[in-house]
Amino acid sequence: MLSAFKSDKGIRVGEMQLRPINSDEIRIKVDACGVCGTDLLAGDGPAEESQFGHEVAGTVLEIGSMVPGLSIGQKVAMDSASACGRCENCKNTKQELCTNVQSFFLTGTFGFAEEMIAP
Repeated sequence: MLSAFKSDKGIRVGEMQLRPINSDEIRIKVDACGVCGTDLLAGDGPAEESQFGHEVAGTVLEIGSMVPGLSIGQKVAMDSASACGRCENCKNTKQELCTNVQSFFLTGTFGFAEEMIAP
């Protein structure tokens, strides 16, 4: 699978292996990815290379066994960090204090790629 990587030397497109999804994750085909200020700063450390792209829309390709409410082929827009909706803070309208934030930043995949994994 192709993915973009950014460093202080510029942007490189290269191959990467996508790991199998966990039971609470999905795999999507990336249809579009925006660029924001965070993306411009990603990978600016010396010789540090990182993936980037967190404003993503795509199509669901695979669904983990513990993921409700989605179907293969469904179009989705990804939120890079979402409140879980199930913890006590979320249930009491304090999503900003969520104790189980869901973020694809922790999956090791980002939006400037052919496919990615998200919780």
